[in-house]
Amino acid sequence: MTTLDSYPNLVVRAKKRLETRLLASDRLKEQEDNADLLHDKCVQLSLAIQNAKYLIVYTGAGISTSANIPDYRGPQGLWTLMQKGQTMSENSNELLTTADPTLTHMALKGMYENGIVKHIVSQNCDGLHIRSGIPKTALSEVHGNMYIEVCSSCHREFVRTFDVTENTRRFFHRTGRFCFHCKAPLKDTIVHFGEKGSMRWPLNWAGAEYHADQADVILCLGSSLKVLR
Repeated sequence: MTTLDSYPNLVVRAKKRLETRLLASDRLKEQEDNADLLHDKCVQLSLAIQNAKYLIVYTGAGISTSANIPDYRGPQGLWTLMQKGQTMSENSNELLTTADPTLTHMALKGMYENGIVKHIVSQNCDGLHIRSGIPKTALSEVHGNMYIEVCSSCHREFVRTFDVTENTRRFFHRTGRFCFHCKAPLKDTIVHFGEKGSMRWPLNWAGAEYHADQADVILCLGSSLKVLR
């Protein structure tokens, strides 16, 4: 009689697959601390911010969910739905275009204006940091901005009130519009998986690297800082 003991390598691979599946399932769970624990964490956070000499902030999709913009790993997140073979609702694009900056966005703007936050590095492409009033020099949108298109020749930036990515996709970034100055094609600024963003703005990698080197405290909001595959 053949048993699993006869195939130890197969057992090891099966256990690893199960562990990976359970880990992925745990990442989708949303947990809420009780009031006392939350208070203690807020006190610790406040002290860290007060004592910081050079504070920068990393932001992800989680800070935009209260603006009804879906995140990635949440119950109704982009990648969660994709794993289930589902798609985003038809009005998702309208929600993005009409969304207002959240309380988090405005709090960060206030902290920047008061000299507390030195720089923001964002994984989001929803444009809400710019709409909140954060100047582009204080922001690194490392995945691009879906409301900005850039001339492929003279590199002028055009900030739109509409999503410029309607006709673009991975490895194809021409929007179908042209620069009014030099007539060259305009491109979106989005960095898809598998791509390496090279645009100076709005990605601003130089700013992200410089301020990260200066920082003694980095506050991460709304992101696991994990790269999805």
